[in-house]
Amino acid sequence: IIGAGAVVGGQVPDYAVVAGNPGRVIRMRFDDATIARLLALQWWHWPVELISRATGALARADVTALERLVP
Repeated sequence: IIGAGAVVGGQVPDYAVVAGNPGRVIRMRFDDATIARLLALQWWHWPVELISRATGALARADVTALERLVP
């Protein structure tokens, strides 16, 4: 997540929240174990129809529900 008005001049870690000028990581959205699970799922490569079915789980950050949808 990049905050409004943030100026980012480099890489942003997966699932980080960045804000400010210059942009800096202010927190991580999830703990390391959850980030690893999300990265392993690679849900952004799923077919559009499956992502549409997973919208609720994505909005809730329900990793267990996403894991059940793995193609």
